[in-house]
Amino acid sequence: MINKLFYIVLAALIFDVIIAFYQNFQIRAKNKEIAELSDKILLCNNKFTLCDAYLQKQNAAIKDLKLKKSFEPTDTSKIEKVFIKDKTCEGELKAYKELFNE
Repeated sequence: MINKLFYIVLAALIFDVIIAFYQNFQIRAKNKEIAELSDKILLCNNKFTLCDAYLQKQNAAIKDLKLKKSFEPTDTSKIEKVFIKDKTCEGELKAYKELFNE
């Protein structure tokens, strides 16, 4: 009877040791996975910071390149003064040259 009890206790201890080693192995694997994921997070954060800096620089460049509209009325007085003396090409050319001050 004592032999059976001894073997049962011994088997339970061996089973507990095996479970402990297995759990320790799993914990180490998860800790390694956590460390790798932490490194990836740091790398992604660095890339995000770099992309954000480039985006801000690009937005500033786009803002500088935007043209401001001027609402000045165009001068149409010269166009109104075009007088073509005759319908020949030379007459029209002379009138347009006078218009553009050439």
